[in-house]
Amino acid sequence: MKNLQRGFVIPLIITVIALLLISGGIYFYTNKKTINTPVQETSKTTETSATQISKTESEKVVTDTPIIKTLSTSTSSTGSEDTDISLVKDFMKEIGVGYTTGENSKIIKHATDATSALFSGGLTQSAKAFSVGKIYKSGDKIIADNTITKTNGVPESNSFVFIKEKGEWKFDLAESMKWAMSGNKNTGSGVTSNQNGNIDFIVTGIKVYPTHPIVNNEDVEIVVSVKNIGTKTSEKGVSLEGSLLEFKKSIPYSWQELAPILPGETVNWSYKPYNKNEFFKISDTAGKRTLKIDINTFKDIKESNYDNNTFTQSVEFFVK
Repeated sequence: MKNLQRGFVIPLIITVIALLLISGGIYFYTNKKTINTPVQETSKTTETSATQISKTESEKVVTDTPIIKTLSTSTSSTGSEDTDISLVKDFMKEIGVGYTTGENSKIIKHATDATSALFSGGLTQSAKAFSVGKIYKSGDKIIADNTITKTNGVPESNSFVFIKEKGEWKFDLAESMKWAMSGNKNTGSGVTSNQNGNIDFIVTGIKVYPTHPIVNNEDVEIVVSVKNIGTKTSEKGVSLEGSLLEFKKSIPYSWQELAPILPGETVNWSYKPYNKNEFFKISDTAGKRTLKIDINTFKDIKESNYDNNTFTQSVEFFVK
């Protein structure tokens, strides 16, 4: 996980995240908000279709049911489904095939010129499954919610934004990132924000992917669920820092959530503790580790309680 330090220029953040997204290292989060089920049940509900595209052993893409099951779409005055929505539904089906097979051409076909250039630049992405949820219009854009399940099993929710280019609806990566970072919420938390209320962040749980994590494996990913149990929306996202305490060569991973967090909303942060790079060599041993998470590390968001900002949980890594 990149360390998004405060003071960085927003366009740079967008560029970095966009490149990482395409290479499979990071996806949009509604922004890098994964939609794994937290250890504790939350009040926020994410609507997605159970329909998925997945790889078979022969690497062919199959669908047991239609890939898109629109939960709520725009309709015309006659009550029929909006023509533009129908088009985007078909586009998302092919884009899903592109994500699960690595065939960038299927994504490029329905992307803007700027987004096509990025996908044509040799960068690849891979996904174990791709499912589509709600598709709807918002002003002059069409928003297509979806869930990308990465190869290690981590599910992440996204909102792909389609805009008109040369008279046709096209998927645009930059607009999708703007949508995610602007804090747009497609489903409410069920709690109304009280501007005279308070903000209070807690960690509700930790999950490790895959379910049988192998020590020193770069695919191991830890997902941390953070909830605002207060009554007021945070004015910005919360900072987090995580580290494996018994792993001497593990360096802390810091991250800043970009979007405000609604009262009652849970967001998810993930990082790869064994992600190799040129700065240090991974050489851990199998066994149990204590994962420590600190939230609102800079205390730059005023909370009603700072005493519940540290969370620890034991996780176990295996040889095989």
